[in-house]
Amino acid sequence: HMLFNCTEIMVGPRTYEELLLDYDIATSALCAQLGVGLSLHHCGRFDRFAPLYRRLGPMVLIEIGSESNVRLALDMFPEAKIQYIMPTALMCQGTRAQVGERIDALLEAGRGDWRRLYLSVADLEFGMPDCNLFEVYERLRRAA
Repeated sequence: HMLFNCTEIMVGPRTYEELLLDYDIATSALCAQLGVGLSLHHCGRFDRFAPLYRRLGPMVLIEIGSESNVRLALDMFPEAKIQYIMPTALMCQGTRAQVGERIDALLEAGRGDWRRLYLSVADLEFGMPDCNLFEVYERLRRAA
């Protein structure tokens, strides 16, 4: 089961805790009762929500937005795979060197946990330089 929490970034962690967290806790408990793993999509900055999400129990996968601290997510959810969403603007408008720098920074942040760190390169648009996608592939291939 996947919780899609895209809108939480619009209300902030305090409002999420006050109005929505109990619903997510109940959903998590139901998933546990049914033997279904829980995954979470949070496309915004994950960091301030992480302690609240930790209250949901074990996670299978957490998808985090491009402004999120990868190391924080890996450390706070050691049981989960962490999927980082590459920024669309960087992929479509950045240079190959900028894309490479971001990949290197992610690999450094994920050091020791590469088997749990995944990259999502989504929302690619017409006109995105092919070399940027090739750069992601090449940096990851060299790191493996």
